[in-house]
Amino acid sequence: MQEFKVNEYVKLKLEEKQTILYLKDEKFLQCRSLVLNIPYEEIPSLAKLQSIDEAAENLKHPSKKLAPETEFWAHCSNLQAWYENDYDTRLLHSNLAFPLLKKLTEAGDQLARRVFKDEIAKRFSSQFLPTMLFLLKEGYLDYLNEEETETLAKQIRIEEIKELDLSDSGLTQVPKIIFYFKFLKRLNLDFNSLAEVSERIGALTSLKKLNLSKNRIVTIPESASNLISLEDIDLSYNNIVNFPEPLCRLSNLKGIDLRKNELESIPPSIGDLSSLKVLNLSNNNLTDLPLSFKCLKNLKWLYLNDNKLSAIPKSLSELNLLEWINLSNNQLTNVNTLCSLKRLRTLYLSGNKLNSVPDCIGNLVSLKNLTLSKNQLKNVSPAIGELKSLIELRLDNNELHYIPEIIKNLTSLKILYLHNNRLKSLPRFVEDLNIKNLRF
Repeated sequence: MQEFKVNEYVKLKLEEKQTILYLKDEKFLQCRSLVLNIPYEEIPSLAKLQSIDEAAENLKHPSKKLAPETEFWAHCSNLQAWYENDYDTRLLHSNLAFPLLKKLTEAGDQLARRVFKDEIAKRFSSQFLPTMLFLLKEGYLDYLNEEETETLAKQIRIEEIKELDLSDSGLTQVPKIIFYFKFLKRLNLDFNSLAEVSERIGALTSLKKLNLSKNRIVTIPESASNLISLEDIDLSYNNIVNFPEPLCRLSNLKGIDLRKNELESIPPSIGDLSSLKVLNLSNNNLTDLPLSFKCLKNLKWLYLNDNKLSAIPKSLSELNLLEWINLSNNQLTNVNTLCSLKRLRTLYLSGNKLNSVPDCIGNLVSLKNLTLSKNQLKNVSPAIGELKSLIELRLDNNELHYIPEIIKNLTSLKILYLHNNRLKSLPRFVEDLNIKNLRF
């Protein structure tokens, strides 16, 4: 077994043809290849690169396969150069340099302790995005105090940072430095472990899109009302009980996703969102909607499925631009309120308690998709024959004994579901239709 000692803390061993890195005689990790296969003609371009991170990102050539012993000595050479250059993290890939430097700091290495924060700041201020994201996602910016964070923010060109994706990073809090990025337009923080959102979020006044989905958020701070440029916010899959009223003061907001929360009511102030086009309130505990809902004059897509609505609020009848509405899996017994929505193209009503389809359904002349599955329908109004634009009609899992013959007028129909009813046979007029997907 071959062994190489970098310093009193770091040692490498060649064990079973693998290079193993030891820290204070404890196994730290198995080294992956640190050797880049760089074609001769690309050597001049190296002058432009500032770190191994940049070389790995820009020189997309697979590492040359080396004999285990040769690779072992290559690793030893790299680690020795790193140490002799005061742990300069530019000389190793970040996913090795920073974890190792952190461990050395914890082990009491005075040099590591002296340079650790400086290396974090130096590499972040290089503004090489993959390195910045690594440092943010792995929580290295949290080692800087407020004064150090502010100093670092002044050293970088924040006007160049327009978008950050920190999704699925295990974050329990938003890194402080992000609140200095006043030119940021898109911020993705979904699939983390955030229990709250800092009041400092209000500093991001250029933000247009904010994704906080799949966290553990309960409330949104008042300062969110300062996000004057915000157009789209995703708060789905959280633990929010009360609709975030600060959002109701954002006049540019066009899309809100609050599905899969614990909402029990919607405040009247939602009517102030005059620019809103998409609203997803599905999978909550809503029993009603405020009258002010009628003020959402630009709303086109509305998701209210999987709530506890026993009646369709009358306010919906005045949303004349609605094109899509999902009311599936509620407790509805009547849908007459929707009959005035002449621009409606898609209507989902499955999983309710409807026992009939009203005659006024014929008013929905733009309707292309109508789903009435899993209700208690005993009959379908002949007025359904007026829906000449209908492409998809789902009537499965009901109690239908017959289908009105006027359905033969639905010449655009391509999908028809009739299975799990009480129909004894398929009517001939249905067979005559040119239906591509028929289930009986």
